Amino acid sequence: MGTGQVIRWVTMGVVVLLWAGMMLRTLSVLRERAAQRTGDDTPPMGEALREAGPWLKDPEYRSERKTLLFLSVALLVMVATQAFVQEG
Repeated sequence: MGTGQVIRWVTMGVVVLLWAGMMLRTLSVLRERAAQRTGDDTPPMGEALREAGPWLKDPEYRSERKTLLFLSVALLVMVATQAFVQEG
């Protein structure tokens, strides 16, 4: 495995970890918002997912949405370009 491959895989691993962290944060926020709306400490996931629409419009979370979008696009591009990189 060459140096370029190692760098690509490490970079992709870092992006995956960052993306997973942002998704976990996003799901946590959706669950917190659902808990506030319903008054239930542990709302079902369906209630949390109903908060996605309002979350997408809330200016308070604009930077988080942009970061999540950037990481998602970066990850998709990295996976797509991996198919075109000549191995070995």
